[in-house]
Amino acid sequence: MSNRTSQQTRSYAFVRNHFARVGAVVFLTVLIFGLAALLLPARAEAADAIKIDALRQSDGGYALQVTNAGTRTITSIDATTTIPKTLTARGKTNVVSWHAGAVAPGLSVMALALDGAGNPADLLALELAVSSDSVDLTSTTHLAATGSTVSVLTVAALALCLAAVVLGVCRRKAWMRRAAGAFGALSVLLGGVFVSGSASAATVANLDASTSAAGATEAVNGVATPVVLNGATYQLMSDLKVVYASTDAKRPPASNPSPSPAPEQTLTSMDYAKAMGRGWNLGNTFEAYDTGSSRPNAGGESAWGNPIVTKALITGIKAKGYKTIRMPLTLEHRYAENPDAGPGEYRYVINADWLARYKQVVDWAVEEGLYVDVDLHGDSYMWINHWDGTVSPSSVEYRKFTDTWKQLAVTFANEPQRVCFETDNEPQFASGDADGITKLIALNTVAHEVIRAVPGNEKRMIIFPTLHTNDADQFTAPARDQILGLHDPYILATVHYYSEWVYSANLGRTGFDEKLFDGQNATPRTVADKFAEHVKTNFTDHGIGTVVGEFGLLGYDAADTYLQPGEELKYYEYMNHLAQEGDFALILWDNGSAIDRRSPTYTWKNADMGTMLEASMRGRSSYSTGLDAIYMGAEPTGSVDIPLTLNNNTFAGIAGLAAGVDYTYDQPAATVRLSQAYLRSVYDAHNGYGQAATLTLNFNAGAPWHEYLVKSAVPALGVSATGATGTRTDGITVPINFKGNVVKSAAAVNDAGDPVGPNSGWWKFLQSGTSFKVDPEAGTLKLTKQFFDDSSVSDGNVNLNLTFFDGSGLTVPLAVNGQSVTVRP
Repeated sequence: MSNRTSQQTRSYAFVRNHFARVGAVVFLTVLIFGLAALLLPARAEAADAIKIDALRQSDGGYALQVTNAGTRTITSIDATTTIPKTLTARGKTNVVSWHAGAVAPGLSVMALALDGAGNPADLLALELAVSSDSVDLTSTTHLAATGSTVSVLTVAALALCLAAVVLGVCRRKAWMRRAAGAFGALSVLLGGVFVSGSASAATVANLDASTSAAGATEAVNGVATPVVLNGATYQLMSDLKVVYASTDAKRPPASNPSPSPAPEQTLTSMDYAKAMGRGWNLGNTFEAYDTGSSRPNAGGESAWGNPIVTKALITGIKAKGYKTIRMPLTLEHRYAENPDAGPGEYRYVINADWLARYKQVVDWAVEEGLYVDVDLHGDSYMWINHWDGTVSPSSVEYRKFTDTWKQLAVTFANEPQRVCFETDNEPQFASGDADGITKLIALNTVAHEVIRAVPGNEKRMIIFPTLHTNDADQFTAPARDQILGLHDPYILATVHYYSEWVYSANLGRTGFDEKLFDGQNATPRTVADKFAEHVKTNFTDHGIGTVVGEFGLLGYDAADTYLQPGEELKYYEYMNHLAQEGDFALILWDNGSAIDRRSPTYTWKNADMGTMLEASMRGRSSYSTGLDAIYMGAEPTGSVDIPLTLNNNTFAGIAGLAAGVDYTYDQPAATVRLSQAYLRSVYDAHNGYGQAATLTLNFNAGAPWHEYLVKSAVPALGVSATGATGTRTDGITVPINFKGNVVKSAAAVNDAGDPVGPNSGWWKFLQSGTSFKVDPEAGTLKLTKQFFDDSSVSDGNVNLNLTFFDGSGLTVPLAVNGQSVTVRP
């Protein structure tokens, strides 16, 4: 062999042996990186799993439930779901877009459909073409996607390295030595690729961690949700854009107690009530239930038609100026009974998911700095009122009540003191008021004992209701005496206020300063004064803070057309004034009729109402002393005066009108005078009847006031009214030419002149919206089934006497004969 050949042989052997040795090193390196790479995706998967369940609904459709099975809080999810074309209902798209709100680790939210503007609306409902019972409709996806590729490289590199090491060690045959070198070289190559891939995966993982500290947005595509229908399995495929909260937000899953709050000032009940200020009820939400629903927890928070609560809603409530949210909670239909419960165990166990979801919304409010009233609500009339008064665990209602408050006290033990407990809502008992007061005192006592026994609640504010949450002395005095007897400065009293019924529900009394009853001087304003006086003398004067847990008007609660708009605004303004003067908390009842929870900015459904409520939190507003409408029944022949109630404000003019020309202002008399020339110009410019102009009166503070100029005439029956027919079961609809007028009151009498209809035994007017309904746009008035069902409405003639706000009247003559109802000639 030549020297050159020998040198080449030695060089080749060196390289071969070198790669064989390097193979051993690479084997160990790849082993380390391989294990790390295999573990990293697994950890990412464990942290970032998202589950999507398809839940069968009672109507046959499906709702999507999104579960955060990871460790990071999700702020929002925007997604599209593709339905197999074989399951797509006729005329429906097979791709739907949806949104899900914030969800803490371990919790679930429901997917919300998007409205025409692309904003989250109601619960998403997927209508599939095939119907059958569904089973095990669960899927899981993970945000890590590099594991499979890296795993293949890992196995290949490890196999080559191992072969290189084995062959390199043996080296008995030349082919072994050559193979060892070749495998070693190839293992180095794959190892390099693998290490590069591992480093890339690590880089991605680190990037996720860093971006999540500021709130990461991550795409998750191809989430499969299997749906089993008629024995066949179909896949719903979803692509998600997931926004994670900052990792600095260390709020734990809502199923765990909240972190211990920072030290805070502990307020007595008087100061606490004042600090609560004005509040808002999250009504018809967590007290809602539908026992016929197949959805979990009796239909959940949307069972009564309101959308799923979002954090944005809570933020929006604070932005309106509210300091408190009262959160009614109904737990009936959300218990599991543990009949074998031993000492220290709960017999009636609250559904953990329901309680965790409720707590999540409480935490959202706490994060906004709001006070939160945890209010045990519908259970009052569903089972608490059945309690026989037995103070013993052997009593079902007593045991359930104590178990309930123990669990609530534990759940919220570490919340800040801004979270308070209301023991019962509008308590009532069939055994009468005297016995009811005794029972309520016993329930308040045990709730107090249970709550105080749980660490973290030693100074938490507890709210005791009066019987019926009524403000009368006979109900407030016993509550006062009980609170004083406990010598606990951390107890509040609560009552509700909806004004006098005939005004609140519009039974012919519509003015805030109108006399309520014949022969009496009481008005809605003076009745409100009396309410505030009851609060003062029974609670405030004794150092007991008071929460008016619900206030509003019953007519608005039914529909915003049942009350006279301006007179309603005066009520809201004055109640806020009384709360400010009396240092009691005042919380608006809203069952979904006040704030539009489907609006992206959570606007008021009645803008004037919202403006007045928000302005009244800051101070007083001004308004016309009389009606907010001026009816022009003929061409104006003179000027018109508008006296003002200024409430210490200053008149600042009428928007768009020229002072001294269109109007003048008498400052000492606080009266605006509209000129004849201006009124005539408005009258002549408006064709037909109805609202001809809207005047906006401005002041130096508070809400503006709207005064309406209406062109009108005396109303008359429609041309097709005579002979119109109906039935007792369906009621009767009568055509009326309102001619710009609005009905103020309706009274029905028989031929003898006696009142007939509901409440006719003590009252002469019918309730708007219940006994009769007016539709000005359609030009109709309907007498309802509720009217004809009353026993006072017998066969014979009935005259319906209508009074209008311009002072005119109209009689609708009716004939009732068995089931038949007709309009007489």
